[in-house]
Amino acid sequence: MGQQPFGDQGSTPPSLPDFGASGGSTAGGSGAGGGGLGGGLGGPGGGSNGDPGRGSADGTGGGPGRGGLIALLVGGAATLVVLIVIAALVLWFTVLRPSPEGEDPTAGGSPGVEEPSDSPEGEYIPTESEEPQAPDPEQITFTEDPSMLCTLEAEASSLEGEDGWVTGGGLQYELQDGWEADNRWGKNEPYLTDIATSYEPVESGWISLSSVGTVEFPEDEGGYPGAQEAAVAMMQCSLTGTDPEELYGPEPEIREYNEESFSVDGHEGWRVTATVALADNVEFTVTDAWTLEVIVIDGPEGPVGFLGGAATGMEEQVADLEAMLASLRFA
Repeated sequence: MGQQPFGDQGSTPPSLPDFGASGGSTAGGSGAGGGGLGGGLGGPGGGSNGDPGRGSADGTGGGPGRGGLIALLVGGAATLVVLIVIAALVLWFTVLRPSPEGEDPTAGGSPGVEEPSDSPEGEYIPTESEEPQAPDPEQITFTEDPSMLCTLEAEASSLEGEDGWVTGGGLQYELQDGWEADNRWGKNEPYLTDIATSYEPVESGWISLSSVGTVEFPEDEGGYPGAQEAAVAMMQCSLTGTDPEELYGPEPEIREYNEESFSVDGHEGWRVTATVALADNVEFTVTDAWTLEVIVIDGPEGPVGFLGGAATGMEEQVADLEAMLASLRFA
């Protein structure tokens, strides 16, 4: 893996006319007519000096009674006209008002009012005709925090491997041309112990590392979780810490990511591969990303692992990394 030496939101309706004053008597006026519409209507003189209104025996009333009747009829007619006008206005604005230009008056729904949605606000439900879209690899951001504490065992291998092979924890790979075996770098690999490492320079003091060793998860962290979970946790840990953050930034951008089963000499395990972009403030002339590989195998004597990396802009280095994976075997 890339590493630097020792770096860590209305108007009010018109009021009805007051008909109480029409034909009414003043104080002291008395009605003299009989029953009927003229009865009870005071004469025009009013008071004690005025002639009382005279009503007919048949109840049709005299002159003053007819005046009051006319006033009542006129007032009633005025009231009826007002009511008709109000009703016409209400009918106009609610039913007969023409639709805006271009709008179909027979279309369902009220103008300017959206039909309610069956789905919660903001929720997107794809139609049957839509197909899932693959995410743009350039926009993928690896933001998941490590699921483990990223313990560094910091124990180099004491075994002497075969010439041309890098051996640690009983697992080994073939040393590639241009790479130098040096177990001192293995102390920076999470959850590996009994580590053997080789490296190749890249640029500006940064190097690519490939290590093998025994996989160990402390009991206080739950112990060994199995090959798949262990490989994922080790990849996450490889993207955190002082050195990785300096190289990839605080939120590494993953351009490619893959997980798959992997076996060595018939022993099953898990492989996690990620291509990680360099941070914007990191200026390299030979590459703009690193490819990282993590493999955990349930070996005959316990879990073992491989952690390696190569600068994507260096084609030979990427090929070397693939060759190391192809050559993995138990010592």
